[in-house]
Amino acid sequence: ICHFCNYDRLRPSSPELLKTWLARTLRTLSVLGPALRPLTFHALYIGGGTPSVLPARMLHELLEALDGSLDWHPQASRKLEFDPAVMNRERMEVLAAHRFEQLSFGIETLDPEINARHNRGRQSIDTIERSFVDLRAVGISDVACDFLLGLEGTTPDGMLAEMETV
Repeated sequence: ICHFCNYDRLRPSSPELLKTWLARTLRTLSVLGPALRPLTFHALYIGGGTPSVLPARMLHELLEALDGSLDWHPQASRKLEFDPAVMNRERMEVLAAHRFEQLSFGIETLDPEINARHNRGRQSIDTIERSFVDLRAVGISDVACDFLLGLEGTTPDGMLAEMETV
């Protein structure tokens, strides 16, 4: 997948692998949940990788399990990082229903050559604009746009120009 990423991730082209990943994660939560139950959690951060490509139904199942297994402070912050190329309104609706108020776009770069060099899907301003429309529609307005300076081929001037574009 993306050469620079260290998150646990699977290619979204295999529904069976996604089901296996979710089952493994839910089993882990069922084992750890009882030991963690006495704790009150104040934040949930889900990084890029597999969770952001789960179909909406599976994403809901994951978040339901987290909510049912752990004790959350009423004002706990919830954040998720995602690739705008794979996010859609249905997934955003699930996130809004589970009280996610902050999202982070893993844009990294808009340069198609640099994205190809790092096995990263193409980001375009159209994809990003569509994501903002969908976010507004579900009521999520706190969004960070992540750019990754340091990828081979990026420059500070190029990144600043991309940030201005977005």
